[in-house]
Amino acid sequence: MKRYMMIFNLFLLPITMVAAEQTLWVEAPKKAVAGTLVSLSIHTQSENGLTVALRDMAGKDIISSNTFPAKNSRKEGMREEIALLGLPSTLQSGSFLLMLYSGKTLLWQQELSVEMGSFLKEDIPLNQKMSDLRSDDDPQKVEEAIAIHAIYNTFHRRPFDEKLSLHLPVTGGRFSAWYGDRRRYCYSDGTSALSIHSGVDIAAPVGTPISAGGEGTVVFTGPRIVTGNTVVIEYGPGVYGVFFHLDRIDIEEGSTVDADTHIGVVGMTGLATGPHLHWEIRVAGIPIDPLSLLATPLDMASSSPIQ
Repeated sequence: MKRYMMIFNLFLLPITMVAAEQTLWVEAPKKAVAGTLVSLSIHTQSENGLTVALRDMAGKDIISSNTFPAKNSRKEGMREEIALLGLPSTLQSGSFLLMLYSGKTLLWQQELSVEMGSFLKEDIPLNQKMSDLRSDDDPQKVEEAIAIHAIYNTFHRRPFDEKLSLHLPVTGGRFSAWYGDRRRYCYSDGTSALSIHSGVDIAAPVGTPISAGGEGTVVFTGPRIVTGNTVVIEYGPGVYGVFFHLDRIDIEEGSTVDADTHIGVVGMTGLATGPHLHWEIRVAGIPIDPLSLLATPLDMASSSPIQ
């Protein structure tokens, strides 16, 4: 299967706004694509962190994130703060507002034109065992979901190297599913359920080595009912790499990793119809296309063609 993705540039030409008394400069995109990363660079004289929010034109808040300090400011005499927002794959084409706050005070806003992404549809037949695993009402699944989403939404404010880039965690595999796929799980009893795929699946034989894909800290390792053996790595403030269905975990929680650090091997634990690695990226809790970040600075990401 070949899938061709249009190349979308986030049009990150500097958009500069000078606030009163020359104390605030903001660089932000004017266009973006659903399912990708939006980055803002804020130069300020304030020592405090800020909040960036995306709001629709009806006034409804869509997503928000805190800023973190850049390691090196590009403007003399000012501090640089970076904000990263993941745009949900479900966003429709249209106009939104990027808004910058200090506490409850609005400092800056700018219109953002979002284009809807293009995603595949996929039917996934499940046998009796997999049907039961996904559909059974198990309180442990709820507890596990709450716990892992609490990790996704954890933000550690710290200076961060926004030049961090990511690499595919598996070599020699093939893409068997894509970010944003609109899935229908077909249960063994003839019923079905809809879902949206939050990452990419890389099919490879059981035992294929998995690397961390980027620098960071391992914040979770362990088995989960649906995702099987799972590893979560914090790549940066509010940015997490998620690895599902491992056959074996070879890294410990709290470990510091780089892109090439071995973390485990491919398997098919949990809800899996064949051996593969599910890899996803969460930004401020929102899953975005991991392939849009490959070997690309996190603050200047754009989608790349996949063949």
